[in-house]
Amino acid sequence: MKVLFVDDDEFVLNGIKRALFKMGWQTKFATSGERALVILSEFSADFIVSDARMPGMNGVELLKQASATYPSTVRIILSGHADSDMSTQASYVAHQWFNKPCDTEVLCTELQRIYDVKCKLPYEKLQHSLSGLRSLPSVPRTFLKIKSLLGDDSVTMKDVSKLIGEDASLVAKILQVANSSFFVTGAKVTKIDDAIIRLGVDVVCNIVAVAEIYANVDDGPAGYFEEILDRALKTARLASLIADKSEQDVAMLAGILHNLGELVLCQIAPQNTEKYLQERVLGADNLTLEKQLFGVDSIQITSFLLHLWHFPYSLIECITLQHDVNKLVTMDLGSAVSVYLARMTINKLEIAPEIIDKFDISEQIDKWRDMEGD
Repeated sequence: MKVLFVDDDEFVLNGIKRALFKMGWQTKFATSGERALVILSEFSADFIVSDARMPGMNGVELLKQASATYPSTVRIILSGHADSDMSTQASYVAHQWFNKPCDTEVLCTELQRIYDVKCKLPYEKLQHSLSGLRSLPSVPRTFLKIKSLLGDDSVTMKDVSKLIGEDASLVAKILQVANSSFFVTGAKVTKIDDAIIRLGVDVVCNIVAVAEIYANVDDGPAGYFEEILDRALKTARLASLIADKSEQDVAMLAGILHNLGELVLCQIAPQNTEKYLQERVLGADNLTLEKQLFGVDSIQITSFLLHLWHFPYSLIECITLQHDVNKLVTMDLGSAVSVYLARMTINKLEIAPEIIDKFDISEQIDKWRDMEGD
């Protein structure tokens, strides 16, 4: 594993060198953004870990340039300054944030975790494409609605939360920022309402504004993105109704994010999208088809991105187990099973008999179908 560390304080870099002595990694160190770019041109780094505030080129500008030139390099920023403007800008070029001073052991554990997940992707081209994604795909008109809403002095947090909750990419990005070490003061946030309260309306405005720059999606067949997001919202709504009250929030969020990998597929290899749309079965297990056409499946993509952005494991598990009936049947009727049931119902697919028997839900399926039609 190759890692480049950047900090204008040589004392900090020396401390990192000592801590990493026994790790066996290939490491490089730079005291400026300019020097870091020179090193990157000669050193194919898996990670770049940079201080945010440095004289001359700051960490955000460095990671912007690294993102454009070396998109497969995972970008991590360190900061002792809870600067909302900088953190918002950084959220679109950094995959992870850590506060300074940072526990080196925690940082190393996270680097290894991301590296292990990244290595599971089938080939370098996809690693390159996925790591270069700054933001999940989004339907631009939703941004315009949110900006208009935020410009109304009478708008409430609830209004903002409701509208943002309809856009899967903004849900992911805002939760990513809210759970970064710039803002974390307690448990991880998994609800949009709490994320907006933690960040504040001004920061949310900044996230929306920057998102417009990076996330305008104009490729792909007409209506494709809207169709995926529509299924995601319907699945999320039904999953939250099926789940126990204690797991409704996780089920809702997992439902919103469960098919994001499908959005990313067409951006990695748009030339294969038409064939994929012709042969897929909506909401079904299309993983074999996806691997044939794209070399990777949508579940792998979603899992990689959510691991990369440090979403809770419980949420990732809900998504990765969607097609694993053998595993689901051993679980309780929690968020993972609820998302499976909602997805199958929304897409009018047959629920596995063993799932029906295990949870004794034969009489409830028609009720769920009726709710889906409301």
